[in-house]
Amino acid sequence: MVAIDANFSKVAVGYRHACAVTDAGLVYCWGDNSRLQLGSTGADSKIPKAVPGIGTAVSVAVGDYHSCVQLQDGAITCWGDNSKKQINATSSSQLAPTSLVLAGAVRSYSLGSFNTCLLTNIAPVTTNTLNCFGDNSKKQSPGVVAGSYKEVSSGSNTVCAINTQDEIYCFGSADSSKLGGVSVDTSTPTKITDFAARLVSVGGSHVCRTNVIGKLGCWGSNLTGQLTSSFGYPKAFSKPTIYISGSKALGETLTANVFSSELNAKNIFLWTRANTASGSFANLTSQTKNTLTTSGTDLGRYFAAEVKQSKWGVTSPTYSSAVVGPITAQIRILLTPVPLLSGSNKVGSFLIARPGRWDSGTTFTYKWYRGSAVIKGATKSSYQLVTADVGKQISVAVTGAKSGLPRVTKKSSKTSKIIR
Repeated sequence: MVAIDANFSKVAVGYRHACAVTDAGLVYCWGDNSRLQLGSTGADSKIPKAVPGIGTAVSVAVGDYHSCVQLQDGAITCWGDNSKKQINATSSSQLAPTSLVLAGAVRSYSLGSFNTCLLTNIAPVTTNTLNCFGDNSKKQSPGVVAGSYKEVSSGSNTVCAINTQDEIYCFGSADSSKLGGVSVDTSTPTKITDFAARLVSVGGSHVCRTNVIGKLGCWGSNLTGQLTSSFGYPKAFSKPTIYISGSKALGETLTANVFSSELNAKNIFLWTRANTASGSFANLTSQTKNTLTTSGTDLGRYFAAEVKQSKWGVTSPTYSSAVVGPITAQIRILLTPVPLLSGSNKVGSFLIARPGRWDSGTTFTYKWYRGSAVIKGATKSSYQLVTADVGKQISVAVTGAKSGLPRVTKKSSKTSKIIR
């Protein structure tokens, strides 16, 4: 418990010190004071010390060795380490509380280990302008940053901000995949994903955000389990559930369904096949979609689907579905094209019905139509046009039959009107 008889509304924790704001707007800091980060001279303090002469504060932020508050009038005041010019560009010493930005000028601010980011709100030219200064060893402090932003968070050496379209952009250190798919440090803001973000917070080696409906997602290092999902480390990918749906009859399509909490991951599929359910499954290297249609050689065999997930250049381990099978005999005629008609549309000419390519072993019967009426006795693959057909349109229905399977009927398109 903090030994101060006051109610606190804001608190911020740095590397070895912390600061808090009371309901009355007073600021107290405690811990390491090696660089005046407690706001006054003196030794380290385990007892919160009031920061003198700064006015009424409404919020506080701390870096590794420097501290800032936003005052009631909107101004920013900072103190502590300035070795990287994270407070004042004209000095490099430790500083007592120093006014950084004029009243009403800052919408949001955040302190990294050795840098400071301000989101200014001065209309009309610099509204929503992000400016980061201080340590730039990892390109985390490029000065004015391209784009229009409304929230910012600075970690140890990476900065992320939410723009006015609710998109997250990050820059600075690319270690631990904090910049998503970008593998080199950059001062150019890098778009993380397409989701609409509400809040973002950057730590030392990972980043978390909430989206506009309140869902949480994190990315970066997961060495100590700090992520809710993988976002960059193969062993940390959340395990998906995979099951195969579809008929196990020959010639039908099997579908690998993936249910996963891994946001923005791409699924990579590979089907495997074996002669028995417990046998050795061989990779079907040509079958890399989420669907597979069995063929004649698959009768009696078993299948499983393997899935890897890929995100930002990192690939998960392989996950497998349960085995399905055996593949049973065909339950329907598989190839059933629409028949075509050839020949002249003049009386006396022959129309020829061409069934197309059906399953091997299929036999056909024919039924010809004049308009919507069946032509009595016209049951061959060809039909000779007669006077009664003049002004009418002719079509044919082809019925395919194969032993043990249901019959299938397909009807052709109609001809143009028959002429004399």
